[in-house]
Amino acid sequence: MGVTFVILSMDTAVSPFWGDLHRSSPSWRFLARCYSAGLVAGTLAGTPCETFSEARFTEPPEGLCVRWPRPVRSAELLYGLPGLTLRELRQVQLGSNFSLQGLETLSSHLAMGGLFLSEHPGVPLRPERPSTWRAAITELLRNHPDVHLSHIKQFEFGAEAVKPTGLLACRMPRLLRILRSLAMPNATKPSEVAIGVGPDGAFRTAKLKEYPPLLCEGFARAFCEHFRSAIRAGHVRFLPAWETTFGDLKEWVTGAADASAAIRANAAWMPDHQPRHT
Repeated sequence: MGVTFVILSMDTAVSPFWGDLHRSSPSWRFLARCYSAGLVAGTLAGTPCETFSEARFTEPPEGLCVRWPRPVRSAELLYGLPGLTLRELRQVQLGSNFSLQGLETLSSHLAMGGLFLSEHPGVPLRPERPSTWRAAITELLRNHPDVHLSHIKQFEFGAEAVKPTGLLACRMPRLLRILRSLAMPNATKPSEVAIGVGPDGAFRTAKLKEYPPLLCEGFARAFCEHFRSAIRAGHVRFLPAWETTFGDLKEWVTGAADASAAIRANAAWMPDHQPRHT
């Protein structure tokens, strides 16, 4: 269709430097400029669920000899409970910043155009438990007619646990239809829950940090189909001279794209909270 997309995979699991999106990092500063200039066609975000996880409300198994994560948020005190340790405060700050940065990118798309999709655990059944979907700013943005929150269960795409998942989308009205076309028709609801520790002593949530391949395909198809519709409708702004106008951004985009180019299937997951070395 005469359009070239440059895909940036911004994650420290991809590159400790290029993928560092901490607010003080060079990558976030450059990326924020790309958003404010309207250079980003689409965003797929996944706020780390570590400090929002319902698994933290589960009591530790009797006799467990490892540190058990406790709740650090609630629906009322979404940005941190009182009496947290220094390590917990750092974890909460990081998770809160990434959550708010995701909403910043959504706001940029609302103002400048483009598609947006954010994945995060589904809304908890118990109203007192924390969720980014219950944040006041999220509810405000959901009032926009182009923004919709829907839910899926990842076991229908091959995950080993049910994993209810919320999807906050902007300008992607056919998202669920596309995902359902790829869901496994005979998927059996797993009996295993993604809470607690397994026989090997590892937390069961760890292996569910990655999306099942079918869900990855569904996200990609959804973006492609909605991009095609936008291009056909003439809703795409072409900036042939952007490399000249935003000269210093070109060097950063090129470096980030090179770092993102390698696809490492079945690579080991990394913890959400990783100490930064500056």
